[in-house]
Amino acid sequence: MEEGHTDDGLEGDPVASKLENVSRFPRHGWMVPLDHTFPEKRDQKIRPRIGQIPPLLPLFMRYLVWYMYTRAKGRKPWIDCITMMNGKQMYGVPLGGIGSGTIGRGFRGEFCRYQMVPGIYEYQTVKANQFIITVRDPKGNTLYQKVLSTHSQPKKGLASWEWGFNGADGLYCGLYPRSWTVYNIKEQGIRLICRQISPVIPHNYKPAVSVTQSAGFDPLGSGEALWNDLKLDGELEPSHIPVTKTRKGEERAVAVCGKCSISGSSSGMIEVALVWDMPQIVFKSKGVTHTRRYTRWFGEEQTAAQEMSAYALHHYPRWEDDIEAWQNPILQDVSLPDWFKSAIFNELYFIADGGSVWLEMPQETASTLPLHDSRCEYGRFAYLESHEYRMYNTYDVHFYASWALVMLWPELQKSLQYDMAQWTISADLSPRTHLFRGNKGVRKLANAVPHDVGDPEDEPFVRVNAYQIHDISFWKDLNLKFVLQVYRDNTFFKDRNYLAHMWPVCRAVMDRSFTYDRDGDGLIENDGQADQTYDSWIMHGPSAYCSSLWVAALASMVEMARELQDVAEEKKFSEALAKAKVALHEKLWNGRYYKFDTCGAPHSDSIMSDQLVGHWYLALCGNDSEVFQQSCVHSVLKILYEYNVQRFYNGEMGAVNGMNPDGTIDRYTMQSEEMWVGVTYGLAATMIIEGMVEEGFKTAEGVYRTVYEKIGLGFETPEALFGLHKYRAIGYMRPLSIWSMYWAYTLHQKKQKAASTNDNCTNDNCTNDDAEQSDANLSSPEVPVRKPRIIAEDSDSSSDVSQ
Repeated sequence: MEEGHTDDGLEGDPVASKLENVSRFPRHGWMVPLDHTFPEKRDQKIRPRIGQIPPLLPLFMRYLVWYMYTRAKGRKPWIDCITMMNGKQMYGVPLGGIGSGTIGRGFRGEFCRYQMVPGIYEYQTVKANQFIITVRDPKGNTLYQKVLSTHSQPKKGLASWEWGFNGADGLYCGLYPRSWTVYNIKEQGIRLICRQISPVIPHNYKPAVSVTQSAGFDPLGSGEALWNDLKLDGELEPSHIPVTKTRKGEERAVAVCGKCSISGSSSGMIEVALVWDMPQIVFKSKGVTHTRRYTRWFGEEQTAAQEMSAYALHHYPRWEDDIEAWQNPILQDVSLPDWFKSAIFNELYFIADGGSVWLEMPQETASTLPLHDSRCEYGRFAYLESHEYRMYNTYDVHFYASWALVMLWPELQKSLQYDMAQWTISADLSPRTHLFRGNKGVRKLANAVPHDVGDPEDEPFVRVNAYQIHDISFWKDLNLKFVLQVYRDNTFFKDRNYLAHMWPVCRAVMDRSFTYDRDGDGLIENDGQADQTYDSWIMHGPSAYCSSLWVAALASMVEMARELQDVAEEKKFSEALAKAKVALHEKLWNGRYYKFDTCGAPHSDSIMSDQLVGHWYLALCGNDSEVFQQSCVHSVLKILYEYNVQRFYNGEMGAVNGMNPDGTIDRYTMQSEEMWVGVTYGLAATMIIEGMVEEGFKTAEGVYRTVYEKIGLGFETPEALFGLHKYRAIGYMRPLSIWSMYWAYTLHQKKQKAASTNDNCTNDNCTNDDAEQSDANLSSPEVPVRKPRIIAEDSDSSSDVSQ
């Protein structure tokens, strides 16, 4: 179903219109009928081509040995290439706040994909977790009773319940962090709308009817007693089953009944709060006990569930007001396509449902931090690279995803950066064997940005760099991505303390990166191994990807040195930048685009979709110093749109990572022939900021249409699409880069407005002050979702629970 169109029967009915207002049913979002089936089915069973196998064979043998050894120790490998998960084509908006665990919901009403153990997913659908509707007339006669599920009776248990709600009579709409499920019970003239809300609200950092109940029933039994009890009088008799600890294989369920009376042509509402209280957590190694941040308001005693439920029921109306105040400027912008209004909010599911944890800093650490360190006030935040790639804060990927944090939860981005700065300057010389080449090394060297901050199956925040396929202390992109994020963050925050704190770390990592310029030409060289985020796509010598990052990082260092009045460093990096720009053009520019690398092999001329990654960051930071020649940027974008987008499945599946100059897909390696969702969103943002607005949205639209509408992987968006039948790494972090598209769109709108103002000034002889004000607004843009603040400034303005 098209976004922006509601085919639920609400329109045109005056009574229904009233119900629509009560439920706040939106005009935009991901909408499907409850009996929806997706036209395509894909899986992750990707087999490398014959020519791709030789360099991967030694890796596979070492990985197999490591995999069996890890399993023998009773641990899950941080990446499982043996038993990969396949998408279930069922998910909708999950339940849960930021950093406190999540419970997945299927768009047909299922409770599924539980992430209650930090960073660990249980792909289980609990059949007994259902809503049951009972309709009785004024005389007490039961007219209708049914499970609000389109599924048939489970094979085991609950045989006495009446299942099989007609999915054609229902509609689902997901617009994260809310969802609506409409049930049209035509034979009774009743419409039910189940509205789900989770407190995921930008700039909110505080984890913020007649009722009967049955304390326990066996969900594996027939369910007859509970069903008949409900059918008799629409209420539940209290259960007298003693509450005891369940044995292995035994299950226990509880039921809650809400009851209200509704006259004809009217509506009623039953409110339900689902909370869970797990104030302290340990990871698999159990070396450290961590305290969740919400305990500041609800305590650590594991007795806060009742208080949290009452709090949620009291505050959710304001949560909705805040959510709508945040979302409406985008939803009501007629210049934005409808699909984008669904995609940009629904991709935010990963902020909560990406295995995220939000913790207090250990007291012994917090006491040593400077007061300006965001971790003192806002704690420590981490999220996984993927539901399957189980590493926290994978930094080469966070580089793309961080746009969502910096625009919506900037203090969490700051907190994460302070953590990364701390680990960057530290070392861990524990020996390890790297799986790709079998070479010996150490876990981490000093002044090298870590790849990740650990695996929840081990001890995150203590043992960083769970990733051990390559020796990431020698990766070429991580240090540069740290510098670029500091620069970008500073343009958003204008926080002098933050910049001053990060500056020595930036200098240290750049000094290390200078050593990668082996021949002194001004560009760093890749070492003929996968030493950057494309970890099976080998680069030799100067490469388009790493050179783009390098030049952009040098330009960022110049700007930050100038702001800090560090004259010596500004001179040093200005000279390095001038040299690098010349080398970039001489060694990689071929007249139309930047070559993949300089090794001279046939694949060296590949057209890489991510070759302007450095310009993407600089342009979205408002840097107009033409670090990358404007004519070159425009040429590259046109080539990428023509080749990597339009010639890749007719422009309907994003931008392929690599395309040969003859218009064929680059199949040198598996990753070169993949389409990465988050990279495509970043490319689309670059197109938009450079004036190719239609092309940018068209490039990204193919991704959304494929993921959400064709293959049913919404709310578990994968890292990569591979051909017409495969994908890789479900539930991935990088697609959060879609928020850079909105920022690019905002800046482009401001440019157009400024240009229009200047034209009017020319025609109407306006003052110089007016023109200067336009320039000032353009050079110092404010993030549109940051001001005005969404949260009302009153006594409990920040008291929203993230649970």
